[in-house]
Amino acid sequence: MPVLGELIFAAGLCRVADDAVLFSTGFGIGLRAVGENPAAVKTTGIFVDLAALSCGIFTGFLAGMAGA
Repeated sequence: MPVLGELIFAAGLCRVADDAVLFSTGFGIGLRAVGENPAAVKTTGIFVDLAALSCGIFTGFLAGMAGA
């Protein structure tokens, strides 16, 4: 059972890191804006396609780690 406790702790750390990145950095704010309104974000100079691709790759990595 100690493995389950370590996994829950790691999941909690990932949750805290996720909140810190998405809500406290310029990168996270831009990323959330891409999900809300890509056309508006494009006018600010953020590359919408690159942001969407990087999010897809990162979530695929996390899903792969969860299944490993």
